[in-house]
Amino acid sequence: MSDHLPTLKIPPDHELATQLYDLIEIDQRKCFVRIAAAIAANDAGELHLLEKEMDGVSAKIDSVCDEYREECGGEPDQKVGLTYNKYFQPVVTARPGPTPH
Repeated sequence: MSDHLPTLKIPPDHELATQLYDLIEIDQRKCFVRIAAAIAANDAGELHLLEKEMDGVSAKIDSVCDEYREECGGEPDQKVGLTYNKYFQPVVTARPGPTPH
């Protein structure tokens, strides 16, 4: 990663902000909860399926970040993220909140 480059912050009213927020706050969080349950239940088969599901969610997150990076002319390895308020909570116009992590 190019740590010397500033993170590209997706503006709160941008359509991709809503997509990224939903992927992180809904899809990825749901996977984390289900993975924790599979680990607690010692269910290797379910864990394997959930790891594949998480890989799919991660690929979608990467795709949204790549799309925004390309849209604003960022460097190929430049980080992309949501806009956060002074409490480090994501701010997305189309979603209620901010939602604490």
